Amino acid sequence: MQAEKEIVSIFPSFLKGGGEMGTLIREYDWSVTALGKPEYWPQSLRTALGIMLSSRFPMFLFWGADHICFYNDAFLPNLSAKGQHPFSLGRKGEEAWAEIWVEIKPCLDKVQKGNDASWNDVQPVPVVRNRRIEDIYWTSSYSPVYDESGKVAGVFVTCSETNEKVNAQKQLEANQHDLNLALEIAELGTYRLNLATNFVTLSDRIKNWFGFSKHEITLGRLKSLMHPNDLYRVAKALNDTTKPGEINQHDIQYTVIEPVSGNERHLRSIGKTIFDDQGMPFSIEGILQDITPLVIAGRKIEQSEARFRNLIRHATVGVIVLLGPNMVVDMVNEFYCQVFAKSYKELIGKPLFDVIPEMNGSYRKQLDRVRNTGIPMYIYERPFFVLKDGDKKQAYINLVHQPLKEKNDEISGVVVLLHDVTEQVTSRQRVEYAEQRARLTVDIAGLGVYEVNLKTDEIIPDANFCKIYGFDHPMARSEFLSVVYPEDVEIRNRAHAESVITGHLEYEGRLRWKDNSVHWVHVMGKVFYDENKAAVKLLGVVQDITEQKMVSEELEKVVATRTKDLAEANQRLLQTNIELNQFAYIASHDLQEPLRKITTYTGMLESSLQKVGKESSNYIDKITNSS
Repeated sequence: MQAEKEIVSIFPSFLKGGGEMGTLIREYDWSVTALGKPEYWPQSLRTALGIMLSSRFPMFLFWGADHICFYNDAFLPNLSAKGQHPFSLGRKGEEAWAEIWVEIKPCLDKVQKGNDASWNDVQPVPVVRNRRIEDIYWTSSYSPVYDESGKVAGVFVTCSETNEKVNAQKQLEANQHDLNLALEIAELGTYRLNLATNFVTLSDRIKNWFGFSKHEITLGRLKSLMHPNDLYRVAKALNDTTKPGEINQHDIQYTVIEPVSGNERHLRSIGKTIFDDQGMPFSIEGILQDITPLVIAGRKIEQSEARFRNLIRHATVGVIVLLGPNMVVDMVNEFYCQVFAKSYKELIGKPLFDVIPEMNGSYRKQLDRVRNTGIPMYIYERPFFVLKDGDKKQAYINLVHQPLKEKNDEISGVVVLLHDVTEQVTSRQRVEYAEQRARLTVDIAGLGVYEVNLKTDEIIPDANFCKIYGFDHPMARSEFLSVVYPEDVEIRNRAHAESVITGHLEYEGRLRWKDNSVHWVHVMGKVFYDENKAAVKLLGVVQDITEQKMVSEELEKVVATRTKDLAEANQRLLQTNIELNQFAYIASHDLQEPLRKITTYTGMLESSLQKVGKESSNYIDKITNSS
């Protein structure tokens, strides 16, 4: 500390103090510059430096024809950001400020030529703050420093930081930009109603909506465009916001008639009443939104909802919407009413279980569970009785219970869909009954049923099938095929190959069980195909026809024996016929001669007698005819 005082004491008083820059100026070798040693500097320079070093205001001094550079501690941040400190001290101006000298030099020349001081407002300067470079805005002044002869020997540059002002202006501009952008995106217009003059100032958008040529129109002109049904309501809403102590904001919708096209335009006005210092209203300011598309869309939604309700009401599926813990009927259609023999008026707007108390109990708890948990519930083929043509008949319904969720996902009720499945259930029951009868028939007939996946060769046999093939449990298809009688394998393979083409399988063959017993089977089946007409499944039945075959073989033996006996009897009969024919021939030949003689002698007798009686003549005729 004592050494520093000794160093300072050897310098002129104008260089004492000054902080960091005072020290640097004192330690600088000025003898190598055009200024020479400080003790020989002119009084004007000394005075200027004394003022600069003692000031806390950022200051920079250009001195002499070479513009030798001086600056104080307050100016250091401007140079540190650019790496110009301490390089700039004692340097010529064009060396210290080389990158912007073409901009600075004209300002210095202007002052040095005797012109008044110059003023540069809001200039950005990079400064190191918080360990990073920031653009700080300054307002700077270039002022002349006169020497003892009255000439301008140097130029003082003083700076004032205007960063806060610039940032505020930037923020204002940004806010205005955001506001304009928001208004543009939302397609909003702004207005201001002067309550003293009743003139309304409109933004471009509103002016263009109505085809006005001016931005300012009278309130009466604007009212003339408003739909008559909205005039009183709008006037009252605006008037209420001007009363002290009342809510001074409004949000209203109304319709205006466009003066050029005559079309309706639906608007929404959101605004606020502004009061003066005495609490008196002097303006209403706000925004206007064209909600015509929304109104039109709303009307379409209402129409669509009406059509939807009408569709639901006449749907062939029962629909009921229940709201709140009391399950109040908000919507119900005719089908649902018919199922429970209730009218629309009896159900709508009333708690469901007040109208149909017999449904209360477990069903009420199930609906509450859906509403409280949000988990859907499904009930299938629930039986119930309906009155049809005066008769009580059983029917079946499927019920779907879905939680009714609002936009915020809050559950407000339950939607129930009811589907009459009586026809499907009864049809299925008929099919199941037919299947039972078929199964009974199969069991009685002793048929075995099987199914083969023709792609994987997997077989699914029933117990009868396994029994017929000599197994007591299902086996792989190869195991079943292993008991096919060797001589009948070709018959079986050919039948299966043809079935893939014809879709029908039928053959008879023998099986040789593991105990070497032989059994006959009759196999029938049907082949099923996929969409590419490839065989994928075989469904078939097999019947043990061993007994039938044995009976058939025994019958064939009996028939063969009887046929042989009959053939032998026929042979003997044939021989007898031959011998009889021979006898008849001989007998016929031996009898022919007497007959001829009788005929001859009878004719001779009749001739010799000539006249005979009638009775005698008859006798002669009988003899002749008999021979």
